[in-house]
Parts: sequence; structure tokens; C-alpha cells
Amino acid sequence: MMIDNSYLLGLFGTSTTTTSSTTSAATTATKKTQPTAPWSSTETASKPSDLVRSALAGRRLINESAVDLDLAGASADYTRLFALYKGLETLSALADRAGERGLSAIELAQTQKRFASGLEEVGDWLSTTKFEGVDLVQGVSSTKVKTTAGIEKSSTTFVSQPVHMGAISEPVAAFEGDVRFTMTVGSRAIQIDLADMGDTPRTFGAVVQHINAKLGDAGVSTRVSYEQIPGEAKTVKSGDKTITLPAGPDQWAFEIQGAVGETVSFSADAVSDAVYVTQGVGTKGVDQLLKFQADGGSAPAAAARVGDAFAVDGQVGQTALPEGVGTVRASATAADGSLWVVADLTAGDANQPIKGKSDVALMKFDSAGNLVSTRLLGAASEASGFAIAVGDDGRVAVAGSVTGALEPGKSGADQTVADSFVTVFDATGAEMWTQRRGAKAEDEATAVSFGPDGQVYVAGRARSAMPGATALGGWDGYVQAFSEHQTTPIAPVQGLGARWRSSGAWAMISSRP
Repeated sequence: MMIDNSYLLGLFGTSTTTTSSTTSAATTATKKTQPTAPWSSTETASKPSDLVRSALAGRRLINESAVDLDLAGASADYTRLFALYKGLETLSALADRAGERGLSAIELAQTQKRFASGLEEVGDWLSTTKFEGVDLVQGVSSTKVKTTAGIEKSSTTFVSQPVHMGAISEPVAAFEGDVRFTMTVGSRAIQIDLADMGDTPRTFGAVVQHINAKLGDAGVSTRVSYEQIPGEAKTVKSGDKTITLPAGPDQWAFEIQGAVGETVSFSADAVSDAVYVTQGVGTKGVDQLLKFQADGGSAPAAAARVGDAFAVDGQVGQTALPEGVGTVRASATAADGSLWVVADLTAGDANQPIKGKSDVALMKFDSAGNLVSTRLLGAASEASGFAIAVGDDGRVAVAGSVTGALEPGKSGADQTVADSFVTVFDATGAEMWTQRRGAKAEDEATAVSFGPDGQVYVAGRARSAMPGATALGGWDGYVQAFSEHQTTPIAPVQGLGARWRSSGAWAMISSRP
């Protein structure tokens, strides 16, 4: 245990190592401005043994009345600081005594007990003593600092949607028939075929054991397990009565236990096209994302997933969208089977709160319907995303309208009038660049696409002339192309806008009074 007095010493510009020197030259006397501190080299230091003896005798560690200042009219803060120093000095002597070798068990216990009570005495004194010109805070000296700020860390555990409902010992309906898929771990593609299990009943435990055997043979560390989702009782309203229904059967899902440095993905051997639909259900209009299997392809006939309510023919997935999603504006699929959805968000969560009335949310779902990521545009007032496009390289472009600031300090020509914007994200959902363009009157971007040359093309409409064009009256259509530019290899990518084109041969949507 070490008691650190460095803060008190620092108040007087003194270090814990003091030196004194004399000179034969005549010195000019200076007026004394502060009383002599107990750690001064001119003061006789207290013997540690005397301090320990006094403390064990029950005397208080901090005694302001025992402090004698040698400067008349000095602030009372000096008395309190010097008394605190003597108390800390005594605690240090007790700690040193407890660490000495050869101390009897009885004396060690007495010393430790007095140290604990003395530490409490100092804490109580600090909490009740008021200083005039000094702020003191009680703490613990440390050679390292640990922040409480959260740092995002990728999870190595993933839980799938429920696959089985019922007892864990029962054969699983989803595992019946020809079930084959590829599990890619890092650079290794591992073929999983449940036909290799032979006559073994395809229970959840048996299938997990079979998959783990394949993973072990491949020399990877990733493993598969299962997770139980207990059945819960449900309540329904019938007139003025609330009826509680008994809990349903337990559900079971896969748990993928990944390892550091191993990226895991799944792909089916038999595939078919899919169609995604968003809908609002119930009196509150809760948004859902539905996935339907299209005709054709080699995939087996579609079957509703475990737990999906009110499933219809052809439906293979049902996912509730996050709370706060107002209107789903557009969606697009990527080459890896993931789905990007752009929607108006009226309420965010604790990690990503919205700043104004509404914001644009870009959500990524994997092919199984799991929400992978959510990105917000960050509008200060109100924003809507009307269009989305996914490029061959995985980039995602979102276009729409924004009112108020989109970037700090940039609110457009009129912060009360909507302007067009386009934002491009990389394949992971990280924002690459944003461009805002607007006429004096209201305008909005309603379509976006990637060209074969890598440029981003935006189309929309405006109530007045866009920069570099002439208005025809009413709503006029426009098209603009953006190319990316990077000033240095480590600089961020920027979007550079070409000349605005309005109406005419480019894209005249309509013109009305």
C-alpha cells in the first residue's frame, strides 16, 4: 500500500525529493507569503515509529488543532491541508509497518485494523471538510486508465432463426429429405450432406454432432451448437376480459460459435429466386419483411418457418422490422443474396438516436432475414430516402430529399425547403460520400442507379431551376451524374457532381402549373 501525497506537494511547487543549499553570498530577504509546510526541509520529520505508536494508541490521524502556522493571517486552508498531510503520513507509516517481516500475527492484525479505520477517518473528513480555494477529490493512484466508452466488437456467436419446435429428442422436420449445403469457414468450403448420417434419426443433437465432425475433419475451430427458446404464455383480449393462454412448445435454433479470424458463411446447393415484400400488420401497422420463393429453380418447395404467424403458400421468411420504421421506400438485393432496405425512421434507439423529426435508415438483411446492420443519414430536421441501388462492386447508393442540415453547418439555401441528396455506402454499410444539390424551391431525388463506368446517376424533380439549367414551370425533371474522386491514396473518396440537366431530352417528368 502506498499513500501518495504528490497532489499536496504540487500545490506548493514541491516534489517528494527536496534539496537545500547554502551560499556565502549575501541574499536579499524576501517577504514570507505562505506558512512553512510540514514536508519542508527545514522542518523535523516525524519518526514513522512515533506515528505508528500514536495511531495504535487511538489518537486521531487528522487533528487540525495540532497544526501551528508560522504566518499570521494565513488562510485556514493551510491548516486543513497540513493536517491532512500528517494524517496521510501516518497511514503511510502504518502500511510500511504492516509490510515488515517478523511482525507477530497479533500486531499485524492490529496494524491492519487501524489502517482500515484510519482510511475511513480520512474519507469521512474529506467528505465533510470545506476548503475556500482548493478542490480535493479522494481516489486511488493508478498507473493505467481504463475507459468505460464502448468500442464496437464483432461478435463471434450467431443464433439463427428457430428451426424446430418441440422436444429436442424428436426428429426435425426441416432436416428431412435431401438436405445439402456448403459451410465456408475462412478459405475452406466444407460440404454438409445429411445423407451421410445414414439411418441415424435426424434429431437436432445428432445433426449438430454430424456438422461438428465435418468441421473438425476440416481443421477449423468454428463449431455449431443449438439454443433453446422457451415457450411463453400469451395473452389475448376478448371484450373486457384478458385471457392467458398456456405456453407453447419450446423452439430450437442453431448457434454458430465462431473463432477469431474465421469468417463463416453458408450457401445452399439447390437455389431458386426470391421476392421480398414489406407490409404493415395489426392495428398499429407494425412493418414486416416477407420473403417468397419464386417458381422455378432447384430449391425444394417452400415451407413456412417455425414460429411464422399467418404464413401463406410460397412464404419462406418473415421478419419484423425495427421499431421506429415509418415507411419503407425502396429495396435492392446484392450479389451475395443480402437485401438492402431504405426507409423513413421516426424514432431511433439508444445507440443511433435521430436528431430531428425523421431520418433515412439504410438496413441490411441477410438471406435468412436477419438484420445485419443499420445506418442513419444523420439529418438535423427531416429526410426521406426515395430510391436505392446496389452496384456490381457492392456499393450502395441512396437518394431522396432532406430539409435542414444534412452535414454540420450545411443547411442548403433555405433550411425550410427540401433539397435533393445522394449518399454512397461501401459494401459493409460505411458511408463513403454525400452530395446535396438543390434549387431555390423544393426539389427531391426519386431515382438512382450505377452506370457501367462506375458513375452514380440521379434523377428527380424540382419546382424551380436547378443550377446550370432553366425551369419550364411547375415540376421539372432532372438527371445528374456523379463520379468519384480521391485526392490521395489515404484521402476519403468524394463524389463530384457533373452539370445539372433539367427537362428537355434528358428526363422531363412533367410540367404543371
